[in-house]
Amino acid sequence: MHMAFLPGGLRLESSGTEYVISIEDEVIYRSKREKDALKRFNKIRREMEERYPATELTKEQKLEALKRLVGDQVLRQVRNSTRRSKFEDSTKQGRFDNR
Repeated sequence: MHMAFLPGGLRLESSGTEYVISIEDEVIYRSKREKDALKRFNKIRREMEERYPATELTKEQKLEALKRLVGDQVLRQVRNSTRRSKFEDSTKQGRFDNR
């Protein structure tokens, strides 16, 4: 198991039978029970979410993300339209084909 809250550097990792919670590579909690470790991780994560609130994207950032999304979709459609389908019936006869 591996969980993380990247803005705060919080990580929960399992190493064998032990669950370790660390902040910026400093171990702050160890437990043998997964349930206890998850409870503690979620408690610390909620506290960190208050300290590190999510930032809203600006109008320009949203527009740029939308342009990238649309561009990727168009590129995907063009690529797929030029590919030969692997399900097409081929009439190529092989060396040992007895048709």
